[in-house]
Amino acid sequence: MPQCGAISILPDVRKEAATCSACGHSYNPHKGSATASSFTCPTCGSTHRIVEVVRQIGHVPEHRLYALDYKCARHGRHYKTQTQEDLDLFTKAKQQLQTEDNLIPKAEIPDGYNTRQILNFNYRYWSDCFNERQLYALSTLIKGILGLPPEVSDKNTKEFLILLLSSCLEFNNMFCSFKGRGTGAVRHMFSHHVLSPEKVPLENNLWGTPESSGSFSTLYYSKLRKAKEWCLRPVERIINGGKEKELIAPPLDKPIEARFAHSWVELVNTDANAIVRCASSTSLVYIPDQQVDAVITDPPYFDNVNYSELADFFYAWLGLVLKDYPEFQGENTRHEEEAIVNLTQGKTPDFYQDMLFRVFREAHRVLKDEGALVFTFHHATDDAWIRVFKAIQDAGFYCAAAWPIQGEMSVGVPLLGKKNAIEHDMILVCRKWPPPNLSFSRWDQVFTRILVETDSLSQRTL
Repeated sequence: MPQCGAISILPDVRKEAATCSACGHSYNPHKGSATASSFTCPTCGSTHRIVEVVRQIGHVPEHRLYALDYKCARHGRHYKTQTQEDLDLFTKAKQQLQTEDNLIPKAEIPDGYNTRQILNFNYRYWSDCFNERQLYALSTLIKGILGLPPEVSDKNTKEFLILLLSSCLEFNNMFCSFKGRGTGAVRHMFSHHVLSPEKVPLENNLWGTPESSGSFSTLYYSKLRKAKEWCLRPVERIINGGKEKELIAPPLDKPIEARFAHSWVELVNTDANAIVRCASSTSLVYIPDQQVDAVITDPPYFDNVNYSELADFFYAWLGLVLKDYPEFQGENTRHEEEAIVNLTQGKTPDFYQDMLFRVFREAHRVLKDEGALVFTFHHATDDAWIRVFKAIQDAGFYCAAAWPIQGEMSVGVPLLGKKNAIEHDMILVCRKWPPPNLSFSRWDQVFTRILVETDSLSQRTL
């Protein structure tokens, strides 16, 4: 509460007048002392920008525990004010973090478009994104996974559980918030595809309860185990007459299991069915010319999401336990060939177009003449689409078909408050040039007309 700090349940949150049940203070629950970027001092009435005050204090913003959300077997879900016992439990975790040998990432946060959003708030290391209890819990869980005895867990199983832990990271940090009391769900830190400090963070239960959200135990059953069960019995769901029905038919009539090959020759001459490479798509040197039926990919969406800057959050933790892998030898996930528009990294729209062209050109080389290049894309600007079109054309393809699909919910967090928000992705199917019954001159005329019409539409919009 704004006066005494006690927890008071409101019978009707729509009302603009409320009274604290503990101290009798009257207030408007729809008006607080802080907005998205500023706050007003309740003592002197002065208003300040939050980021400017945080910069002056010289350290990461501090938080205090003020309430707990719990479930009682008799009374159901409820809130309660923290007790001394609750505070002592946090202090104990903090002390154990300082005295025990823990696995905590020491990686610094590099400068970048998204990372500046938290560097401005004095975050300097990826571990700064967690409180002491979260760091201790994550370290304890990692050590527990790595310490599993050989009779119950091999190397593959341990790495599988580390993958699950990676999913837990975005739900167990100081950038999480409350998604809604009705669902009990936790809104993870990347719901906006940015790095945004949370004024009122929600500390989750890392291990979890049967009804918790974003925890290790519940994600195990809802994602990891469920995915493996589907691989053993793959099905498609269809709607027939308003009723959902499971369909099992070729090729989904046998378990999905990868049998890895180390070379293309081994792939085509043995019962192997997969090759996995962690490398640039601009050079598929291990694949001979015209051997592939389809290339299905998902290129970065121009400047919409800075993937490597956000992925470093996970990389800092995974590098602690997967350091034997060559892919985890670097300081971060940034790469000079990452196809993206990011001016803080010196990557312009011209660079993005050239990288797409190099990827598509290599896809053209390995594809059979009747093969297809398929990918999804969406963006609100004309320039992004023109760059993609030019990369397709210069690589020797033409767009044979396009289908819009639902990409984001209209009420989803990534779209809320965005100007020119886009709900749909476009699936583009490209074939090798030349298209049947269409000369190059006619296709060139089509592209020219598109540019003219787009420019005319933009002027009318302005």
